[in-house]
Amino acid sequence: MVTGTPTEQQANEQEANEQNEQQVNEQWTVGELAAELGITTRTLRFYEDQGLISPARRGAARSYDHRDRARMRLILRGKRFGMSLAEIAEIVGMYDGAASSERRQLETLLARLNEIAADLRARQRDLARTLAEVGQVASQCRDRLAELSATQHPGAPATTSAVSLQDPPNDGAPVTHHSHRQGRGIGNLRSGFV
Repeated sequence: MVTGTPTEQQANEQEANEQNEQQVNEQWTVGELAAELGITTRTLRFYEDQGLISPARRGAARSYDHRDRARMRLILRGKRFGMSLAEIAEIVGMYDGAASSERRQLETLLARLNEIAADLRARQRDLARTLAEVGQVASQCRDRLAELSATQHPGAPATTSAVSLQDPPNDGAPVTHHSHRQGRGIGNLRSGFV
């Protein structure tokens, strides 16, 4: 339902058009655009060197417009999705055309997104298998530690390590194991897990 008199509607439409025009005419310096996008100025210059964006120049200063900003958003999205520079360039290169190029851009992007999704699902399955295997080996390690504890201290309650697979090292330093000094290296553990 449309509200307001025709005069109010026209005023609202004109105000919306003026805001859109201001956005289209908006300019950013290299620092401003980098800050807005959460990237470095060097990143902007890299994509400029690759020909993916082309800011206006006023002397040595660069001035980025709405088009450059939109292209950078496409570039960064492609990068987050794991696309190669060539794939990003292909999609961004279609950005400037007519409606027919928009259709081609969307079809190309959709095809690539389907490939990325399939790859991510495969990685997810691989990670799930690896995580399950890590859990099994950790369980075997706990069981073996309990056995060792029982044989070293007969009559004492069996204890296992309180370290969880999810716990990071206390100080962030790499964990080192010194069992090789006692003559009981990882080789003994491996024999039961292979």
